[in-house]
Amino acid sequence: HWLYGASPPPCVLLHFVCVAPGQRSRILPMQLFGAWSAGADVLSGRLRTDGRRSPPPNTTAVVGRRLLALADATYESPLAPRPWPQLNALHAALGGLAELAGRVAVLPALDCGGVLDGFLEPGRLPSRCFWHVHAHRAPHWRRAAPGVRCVFRATCGEAVAPPSELEAALQANSAAAAPTLRVDLSRFDAGGDAAAAAASSAAEAVRSLLDELTGVPVVLLRLTLPEAPADGAQPPIDPAVLRRAHPGLERAASRFRDSCPELLDRSKTRRRECTNFC
Repeated sequence: HWLYGASPPPCVLLHFVCVAPGQRSRILPMQLFGAWSAGADVLSGRLRTDGRRSPPPNTTAVVGRRLLALADATYESPLAPRPWPQLNALHAALGGLAELAGRVAVLPALDCGGVLDGFLEPGRLPSRCFWHVHAHRAPHWRRAAPGVRCVFRATCGEAVAPPSELEAALQANSAAAAPTLRVDLSRFDAGGDAAAAAASSAAEAVRSLLDELTGVPVVLLRLTLPEAPADGAQPPIDPAVLRRAHPGLERAASRFRDSCPELLDRSKTRRRECTNFC
Protein backbone atom coordinates (compact mmCIF):
# COMPACT_ATOMS: atom_id res chain seq x y z
CA HIS A 1 0.00 0.00 0.00
CA TRP A 2 2.79 2.48 0.77
CA LEU A 3 4.23 1.89 -2.72
CA TYR A 4 1.22 3.55 -4.36
CA GLY A 5 2.73 6.96 -3.72
CA ALA A 6 6.28 6.22 -4.84
CA SER A 7 7.70 8.17 -7.77
CA PRO A 8 8.33 6.63 -10.20
CA PRO A 9 5.89 3.91 -9.10
CA PRO A 10 7.36 0.40 -9.00
CA CYS A 11 3.97 -1.10 -9.90
CA VAL A 12 0.73 -0.25 -11.69
CA LEU A 13 -2.57 -0.52 -9.85
CA LEU A 14 -4.85 -2.78 -11.91
CA HIS A 15 -7.40 -4.03 -9.41
CA PHE A 16 -8.21 -3.43 -5.76
CA VAL A 17 -7.89 -6.48 -3.53
CA CYS A 18 -7.85 -6.87 0.24
CA VAL A 19 -10.21 -3.97 0.81
CA ALA A 20 -13.69 -4.01 2.29
CA PRO A 21 -16.65 -4.86 0.06
CA GLY A 22 -18.44 -2.01 -1.68
CA GLN A 23 -17.29 0.57 -4.16
CA ARG A 24 -16.87 3.28 -1.51
CA SER A 25 -13.84 1.37 -0.19
CA ARG A 26 -12.27 1.74 -3.65
CA ILE A 27 -13.41 5.29 -4.36
CA LEU A 28 -11.79 6.60 -1.16
CA PRO A 29 -8.16 5.82 -2.13
CA MET A 30 -8.75 7.09 -5.66
CA GLN A 31 -9.97 10.37 -4.15
CA LEU A 32 -6.94 10.50 -1.87
CA PHE A 33 -4.55 9.88 -4.78
CA GLY A 34 -6.25 12.48 -6.99
CA ALA A 35 -7.53 9.92 -9.49
CA TRP A 36 -11.28 10.18 -9.01
CA SER A 37 -13.97 12.46 -10.41
CA ALA A 38 -17.46 12.61 -8.94
CA GLY A 39 -18.82 12.25 -12.48
CA ALA A 40 -17.22 8.82 -12.79
CA ASP A 41 -20.13 7.28 -10.89
CA VAL A 42 -22.56 8.69 -13.41
CA LEU A 43 -20.58 7.29 -16.34
CA SER A 44 -20.08 3.84 -14.90
CA GLY A 45 -23.36 3.05 -13.15
CA ARG A 46 -23.65 -0.22 -11.29
CA LEU A 47 -24.99 -3.58 -12.41
CA ARG A 48 -27.48 -5.07 -9.99
CA THR A 49 -27.81 -8.76 -9.28
CA ASP A 50 -30.94 -8.91 -11.43
CA GLY A 51 -28.99 -7.63 -14.44
CA ARG A 52 -30.47 -4.13 -14.49
CA ARG A 53 -28.50 -0.98 -13.85
CA SER A 54 -29.14 0.67 -10.51
CA PRO A 55 -29.04 4.45 -10.06
CA PRO A 56 -25.53 5.72 -9.38
CA PRO A 57 -24.63 6.94 -5.91
CA ASN A 58 -25.34 10.54 -5.03
CA THR A 59 -22.42 12.27 -6.72
CA THR A 60 -23.68 15.81 -6.21
CA ALA A 61 -23.29 15.40 -2.45
CA VAL A 62 -19.53 15.80 -2.68
CA VAL A 63 -19.91 19.21 -4.30
CA GLY A 64 -20.22 21.96 -1.74
CA ARG A 65 -20.70 19.72 1.28
CA ARG A 66 -20.35 21.49 4.60
CA LEU A 67 -17.38 19.94 6.37
CA LEU A 68 -16.22 19.63 9.97
CA ALA A 69 -12.57 18.68 10.40
CA LEU A 70 -10.04 18.40 13.20
CA ALA A 71 -7.67 21.35 12.84
CA ASP A 72 -4.71 19.20 13.90
CA ALA A 73 -5.47 16.25 11.62
CA THR A 74 -5.12 17.64 8.10
CA TYR A 75 -2.58 17.06 5.33
CA GLU A 76 -0.70 20.18 6.40
CA SER A 77 -1.05 19.64 10.14
CA PRO A 78 -1.32 15.87 10.68
CA LEU A 79 -2.35 14.10 13.84
CA ALA A 80 0.29 12.14 15.72
CA PRO A 81 -0.54 8.41 15.88
CA ARG A 82 -2.20 7.23 19.07
CA PRO A 83 -3.81 4.01 20.37
CA TRP A 84 -7.10 2.82 18.91
CA PRO A 85 -9.16 3.68 22.04
CA GLN A 86 -8.10 7.32 21.79
CA LEU A 87 -8.88 7.45 18.07
CA ASN A 88 -12.26 5.84 18.74
CA ALA A 89 -13.15 8.53 21.30
CA LEU A 90 -11.89 11.30 19.03
CA HIS A 91 -14.05 10.07 16.17
CA ALA A 92 -17.07 9.74 18.43
CA ALA A 93 -16.90 13.42 19.41
CA LEU A 94 -16.05 14.65 15.88
CA GLY A 95 -18.74 12.51 14.24
CA GLY A 96 -21.35 13.45 16.82
CA LEU A 97 -20.73 17.17 16.37
CA ALA A 98 -20.82 16.81 12.59
CA GLU A 99 -24.07 14.85 12.74
CA LEU A 100 -25.59 17.41 15.12
CA ALA A 101 -24.67 20.30 12.81
CA GLY A 102 -25.70 18.59 9.59
CA ARG A 103 -22.11 18.51 8.40
CA VAL A 104 -19.80 15.79 7.11
CA ALA A 105 -16.91 14.69 9.32
CA VAL A 106 -13.51 14.65 7.62
CA LEU A 107 -11.33 11.59 8.16
CA PRO A 108 -8.23 12.60 10.15
CA ALA A 109 -4.84 12.50 8.43
CA LEU A 110 -2.12 10.93 10.57
CA ASP A 111 1.59 11.57 10.23
CA CYS A 112 3.18 8.31 9.08
CA GLY A 113 6.41 9.50 7.51
CA GLY A 114 9.06 6.78 7.48
CA VAL A 115 6.57 3.96 8.13
CA LEU A 116 6.51 1.21 5.51
CA ASP A 117 5.03 -2.16 6.42
CA GLY A 118 5.48 -1.70 10.15
CA PHE A 119 3.43 0.06 12.80
CA LEU A 120 2.55 3.68 13.43
CA GLU A 121 3.84 4.69 16.84
CA PRO A 122 2.78 5.49 19.46
CA GLY A 123 -0.22 3.21 19.53
CA ARG A 124 1.15 0.36 17.43
CA LEU A 125 -1.31 0.94 14.60
CA PRO A 126 -0.78 -1.53 11.71
CA SER A 127 0.13 0.44 8.59
CA ARG A 128 -2.02 -1.93 6.50
CA CYS A 129 -5.13 -0.35 8.08
CA PHE A 130 -4.41 2.95 6.31
CA TRP A 131 -3.98 4.42 2.86
CA HIS A 132 -0.58 6.11 2.57
CA VAL A 133 -0.84 9.46 0.79
CA HIS A 134 2.40 11.01 -0.47
CA ALA A 135 2.65 14.77 -0.92
CA HIS A 136 3.29 14.68 -4.66
CA ARG A 137 0.29 12.36 -5.20
CA ALA A 138 -2.24 14.62 -3.49
CA PRO A 139 -3.36 17.31 -5.97
CA HIS A 140 -4.80 19.67 -3.37
CA TRP A 141 -2.00 19.32 -0.83
CA ARG A 142 -0.69 22.84 -0.42
CA ARG A 143 2.28 21.75 1.66
CA ALA A 144 5.60 22.33 -0.10
CA ALA A 145 7.67 19.93 2.00
CA PRO A 146 7.50 16.20 1.26
CA GLY A 147 5.61 13.95 3.61
CA VAL A 148 3.35 10.94 3.99
CA ARG A 149 -0.05 10.96 5.62
CA CYS A 150 -2.11 7.94 6.65
CA VAL A 151 -5.90 7.86 6.28
CA PHE A 152 -7.93 5.02 7.74
CA ARG A 153 -9.46 2.66 5.18
CA ALA A 154 -13.04 3.62 6.03
CA THR A 155 -16.08 2.32 4.17
CA CYS A 156 -18.68 4.67 5.64
CA GLY A 157 -19.86 6.05 2.32
CA GLU A 158 -21.05 9.63 2.41
CA ALA A 159 -21.01 9.73 6.23
CA VAL A 160 -17.38 10.91 6.08
CA ALA A 161 -15.23 12.93 3.69
CA PRO A 162 -11.60 12.32 2.71
CA PRO A 163 -9.01 14.97 3.68
CA SER A 164 -8.49 15.57 -0.04
CA GLU A 165 -12.03 17.00 -0.16
CA LEU A 166 -11.16 19.24 2.77
CA GLU A 167 -8.08 20.58 0.97
CA ALA A 168 -10.12 21.23 -2.18
CA ALA A 169 -12.76 23.09 -0.17
CA LEU A 170 -10.11 25.20 1.58
CA GLN A 171 -8.62 26.12 -1.79
CA ALA A 172 -12.03 27.00 -3.24
CA ASN A 173 -12.72 29.30 -0.29
CA SER A 174 -9.22 30.68 0.10
CA ALA A 175 -10.50 34.25 0.29
CA ALA A 176 -12.03 33.53 3.70
CA ALA A 177 -10.07 31.63 6.32
CA ALA A 178 -11.94 28.68 7.81
CA PRO A 179 -13.06 29.47 11.38
CA THR A 180 -11.66 27.33 14.20
CA LEU A 181 -13.74 26.31 17.19
CA ARG A 182 -12.35 25.04 20.48
CA VAL A 183 -14.42 22.38 22.23
CA ASP A 184 -12.89 21.23 25.52
CA LEU A 185 -14.52 18.14 27.01
CA SER A 186 -11.66 17.45 29.39
CA ARG A 187 -12.65 19.35 32.55
CA PHE A 188 -16.28 18.39 33.05
CA ASP A 189 -15.37 16.20 36.02
CA ALA A 190 -13.16 18.82 37.69
CA GLY A 191 -15.94 19.73 40.09
CA GLY A 192 -17.22 23.09 41.28
CA ASP A 193 -16.77 26.26 39.26
CA ALA A 194 -14.15 24.71 36.95
CA ALA A 195 -16.58 22.06 35.71
CA ALA A 196 -19.37 24.60 35.28
CA ALA A 197 -17.09 26.93 33.32
CA ALA A 198 -15.90 24.08 31.09
CA ALA A 199 -19.45 22.99 30.34
CA SER A 200 -20.50 26.55 29.58
CA SER A 201 -17.54 27.09 27.23
CA ALA A 202 -18.20 23.84 25.34
CA ALA A 203 -21.91 24.62 25.06
CA GLU A 204 -21.13 28.08 23.67
CA ALA A 205 -18.81 26.60 21.03
CA VAL A 206 -21.46 24.08 19.96
CA ARG A 207 -24.07 26.83 19.81
CA SER A 208 -21.77 28.84 17.54
CA LEU A 209 -21.35 25.81 15.28
CA LEU A 210 -25.11 25.41 15.00
CA ASP A 211 -26.00 29.10 14.63
CA GLU A 212 -23.44 31.66 13.47
CA LEU A 213 -21.40 29.22 11.39
CA THR A 214 -24.29 27.41 9.71
CA GLY A 215 -23.52 28.70 6.21
CA VAL A 216 -19.72 28.44 6.44
CA PRO A 217 -18.38 25.70 4.09
CA VAL A 218 -15.56 24.48 6.36
CA VAL A 219 -15.25 24.65 10.14
CA LEU A 220 -12.09 23.44 11.87
CA LEU A 221 -12.28 21.95 15.33
CA ARG A 222 -9.74 21.89 18.15
CA LEU A 223 -11.10 19.11 20.31
CA THR A 224 -9.80 18.25 23.77
CA LEU A 225 -10.87 14.96 25.32
CA PRO A 226 -10.58 13.80 28.92
CA GLU A 227 -6.99 12.80 29.63
CA ALA A 228 -6.25 9.19 28.73
CA PRO A 229 -4.74 6.79 31.28
CA ALA A 230 -1.03 6.06 31.04
CA ASP A 231 -1.72 2.78 29.21
CA GLY A 232 -3.62 4.64 26.48
CA ALA A 233 -6.84 2.75 27.19
CA GLN A 234 -9.13 5.74 26.77
CA PRO A 235 -12.69 4.87 27.86
CA PRO A 236 -15.64 5.96 25.70
CA ILE A 237 -16.80 9.52 26.31
CA ASP A 238 -19.29 9.71 29.15
CA PRO A 239 -22.75 10.36 27.64
CA ALA A 240 -23.36 12.90 30.41
CA VAL A 241 -20.44 14.94 29.09
CA LEU A 242 -21.96 14.99 25.61
CA ARG A 243 -25.36 16.04 26.97
CA ARG A 244 -23.84 18.92 28.94
CA ALA A 245 -22.17 20.22 25.77
CA HIS A 246 -25.52 20.01 23.97
CA PRO A 247 -28.73 18.12 24.81
CA GLY A 248 -28.78 16.48 21.38
CA LEU A 249 -25.10 15.57 21.12
CA GLU A 250 -25.40 12.12 22.69
CA ARG A 251 -28.11 11.10 20.18
CA ALA A 252 -26.12 12.61 17.32
CA ALA A 253 -23.04 10.60 18.33
CA SER A 254 -25.19 7.47 18.42
CA ARG A 255 -26.45 8.15 14.88
CA PHE A 256 -22.88 8.58 13.68
CA ARG A 257 -21.93 5.29 15.31
CA ASP A 258 -24.77 3.59 13.42
CA SER A 259 -23.60 5.00 10.08
CA CYS A 260 -19.88 4.43 10.64
CA PRO A 261 -19.27 1.90 13.43
CA GLU A 262 -15.77 1.01 12.22
CA LEU A 263 -14.45 4.42 13.28
CA LEU A 264 -15.70 4.07 16.85
CA ASP A 265 -14.97 0.44 17.64
CA ARG A 266 -11.50 -0.66 16.56
CA SER A 267 -9.70 -3.11 18.78
CA LYS A 268 -6.88 -5.56 18.30
CA THR A 269 -8.30 -7.89 20.93
CA ARG A 270 -11.64 -8.09 19.08
CA ARG A 271 -9.91 -8.27 15.69
CA ARG A 272 -11.59 -5.09 14.48
CA GLU A 273 -8.50 -3.08 13.63
CA CYS A 274 -8.98 -2.90 9.85
CA THR A 275 -11.73 -3.10 7.28
CA ASN A 276 -9.48 -5.11 4.94
CA PHE A 277 -10.82 -8.43 3.67
CA CYS A 278 -8.49 -10.87 1.93
